Amino acid sequence: MNKNGINNLRDKYQNKTEKELEEEIGFYFISGQKYLNDKNMINMIEDEHI
Repeated sequence: MNKNGINNLRDKYQNKTEKELEEEIGFYFISGQKYLNDKNMINMIEDEHI
């Protein structure tokens, strides 16, 4: 990703709360680690088995 793309992403997300980020991008931010939420995990598993 180029520098402008990274800056655009930062601008898009920097003012959101942690909860808004979780809802929007489907990750929980726990102890600095990212965990896929259950819905995304189920979708990924189903996609792999089709």
